[in-house]
Amino acid sequence: MLVRNKIIDALNNKAQEFTTFEHELNTDALFYDKKLLELFSTDYDILLTSLDEFPSAGAIPSKEFLESQNLVIKFDEDWSNHQVARTWAYNVLLDHPTFAVDGSQIMPLKELSLPVAAIQVAWFENPHKPDGNYTKNTRFEILSPNDLLMGKSGSERQISDQMVNLRRFQLEIETICNYMENYALKHDTSEFPPVVFLDGSIVISFAERWHEDQRKLFTEPIIRLLDVAKETNIPVVGYVDTTYACDIAVMLKYFFFLDIAHSPIHDAYLFRNLNWGDRTIFFTCARAGLLDHFGKHKRGIGFLYLKTSQALPARLDIPTWVYEKGLLDYVINIVRAEVIVGLGYPYPLATADATAFISAQDREAFYRIFEQFAKEQELKIHFSKKALSKNQYR
Repeated sequence: MLVRNKIIDALNNKAQEFTTFEHELNTDALFYDKKLLELFSTDYDILLTSLDEFPSAGAIPSKEFLESQNLVIKFDEDWSNHQVARTWAYNVLLDHPTFAVDGSQIMPLKELSLPVAAIQVAWFENPHKPDGNYTKNTRFEILSPNDLLMGKSGSERQISDQMVNLRRFQLEIETICNYMENYALKHDTSEFPPVVFLDGSIVISFAERWHEDQRKLFTEPIIRLLDVAKETNIPVVGYVDTTYACDIAVMLKYFFFLDIAHSPIHDAYLFRNLNWGDRTIFFTCARAGLLDHFGKHKRGIGFLYLKTSQALPARLDIPTWVYEKGLLDYVINIVRAEVIVGLGYPYPLATADATAFISAQDREAFYRIFEQFAKEQELKIHFSKKALSKNQYR
């Protein structure tokens, strides 16, 4: 149980660190505001030539740099109330399908002698037809001991939560790829294709934490996702609501020879003053590290920042071919419209998340079903004394 007074005391002990961080953030932001203005006044060809000297320059501006205002593209629509905004969103989405996937999991209990975990992946497809029909469904998968145990050749075998996260990721990507392939078989995607939402970054920087030999378990599904998206001409948007990515900050570092090693600045904060619907220009992601393992897609992922709420702008990862084919404005308007419907967050992602969600009651029900299954299969399962103690006193 948390004690309020102890929380307050602990926060007060760290008050100076929070104050210092915020001061540094605001000071650095003013400095980088000036650097963005300087960058914008640079000749585009000179900028590209300069950035080309660095193998991983962070970000490479698209030709939108030439028509933008300080790297920002304004959203021209202005509504008097939310109902007018919803009417705009309705007209934008009408007859233009969107699709989203999200997942949830039941992690293995270390206190249980027989390792078991589960994954639920949910998807939501809305054709945006006048009849209002949509598809919402789930896929449920059990992970057995063979799926969960690592270190099988050593003296100690361990249950790995990482294997659950990996399998969830693989299932989410597989579901998206299956949708794109099936849709392209039945429909013309050459002009107004559906827009697919992925909850998170396509760059998957989180995979950097995995051992080098295991990173391909994440990069291979993403490479397939990028391949299928391009083959079917269906744009995929990696939507990151809260991001601390620093690709543009790294670009500024290289171009102006800055020392940003200890700066708290991140890209979203550089564009903190955007109005709703405004976005940055499109950049190619030129980040060091994991992208080196993306093969032909090493420079095939772009990004921009879009203001969708009162918070800092969201980051959208989008394949570069979407921009090259002239589909970017179409895709961004779809995203804006879904954000309006979702009251600040894309409605398809919110719906997929709610459908995939596994509650505490669901987890209890799962283990009751698993216990009954074990009895039927004549499997002996044991809970540790620690687990029994927790259940007794909670």
